[in-house]
Amino acid sequence: MTTIINEVKGKGIVIKGDNIDTDRIIPARFLKELTFEKLGESAFVDERTQFKEKGLIHPLDDPKFCNGSILVVNTNFGCGSSREAAPQALFRYGIRAIIGVSFGDIFFSSSVAIGMPCVYVTEDEAKQIQFLSESGGVEITVNIQDSTVSVGNQSFKCVINDGVKKQFISGTWDALVDLGQHSNEIQKVYHSLPYTSWGAPENKTNQQQKYA
Repeated sequence: MTTIINEVKGKGIVIKGDNIDTDRIIPARFLKELTFEKLGESAFVDERTQFKEKGLIHPLDDPKFCNGSILVVNTNFGCGSSREAAPQALFRYGIRAIIGVSFGDIFFSSSVAIGMPCVYVTEDEAKQIQFLSESGGVEITVNIQDSTVSVGNQSFKCVINDGVKKQFISGTWDALVDLGQHSNEIQKVYHSLPYTSWGAPENKTNQQQKYA
């Protein structure tokens, strides 16, 4: 079933800092998991532990950001190694959109592939949105169609690549659904290929004679 994403609404979670890489988002030892199902509880797990040891509270553990679903970050978020587990961990935690100045390219693409929009704002706008959201419980609306971010009664223009925007508002961001909707065409191509029809009893003799 096609899922159209025109906008995402939710409470903001502020995570400050530039160059937050994928190893910080989900440490490498969790890549041994066979599925992504339990990764949410391990998002930023090392940093959260370090914060607790110092008597501090990480944003993901801060009660004021409880049930938040939109991250507000800074520059080059999701840089580093190309692990799709990083956006998956955030999505499983409950994040449904990310607002930032810039993102790691592969992190961005992997986020689109699971229906989690990453939208661009300027450095000053990111800091302003963080300031407006810092008290917690502030609702943010990311409007994909209009390319806007609304925080309370303030609105900001954001940048969304035209191709990515089209994917979200048409529902074609989900490659598996898209493939499923074209199963007949896929079957035709599959059966037209000599190396996929080789094992079929009715084709085996002919193929053997052809390549003898």
